[in-house]
Amino acid sequence: MTVISRKRLREFGMKYPDARKPLDVWRKLMEDRDYEHLPDLRSVFPTADQIEKMGNLFCFNIKGNTYRLIVGISFPKTVFVKELLTQDEYNKRYLVL
Repeated sequence: MTVISRKRLREFGMKYPDARKPLDVWRKLMEDRDYEHLPDLRSVFPTADQIEKMGNLFCFNIKGNTYRLIVGISFPKTVFVKELLTQDEYNKRYLVL
């Protein structure tokens, strides 16, 4: 798959240096193959979740639950980086308590 935009991943890694290596590993795993659907993603990323049930927005845990990577996926070829968030930012934005 093609990951767009690597720049956002690098910028987040500059802000949170402990996220650099996990983001690089995630990117390489995404670019190494074309995924067809969520179960295919979960074979490599067991904690991947679909945020929009009928949409293309997905969440990946980065560095355990320290960071969350939100992407849009156009199966089977393209991944669009939407947001990189700390766990607290993710909870405030996506979890309804």
